Amino acid sequence: MEESADIRDVAATATSGWGVVPVEARIGLLAFETSLFPRGGGCLLPLTKAVRASRGLGPDGHRTAR
Repeated sequence: MEESADIRDVAATATSGWGVVPVEARIGLLAFETSLFPRGGGCLLPLTKAVRASRGLGPDGHRTAR
């Protein structure tokens, strides 16, 4: 996962603790602030209920982000 390696490189200086990296994410035209959480060689991108609802995503859905 090339993107995960890039995130790990940035996380060394941008982390807010425990390797968590604050980010501005975008789904379609919707931009929002959240954090990336390192997990199993990749990262989790948590979405609030409001973000999920606006994009028609369920709470247990899995998606791939780039």
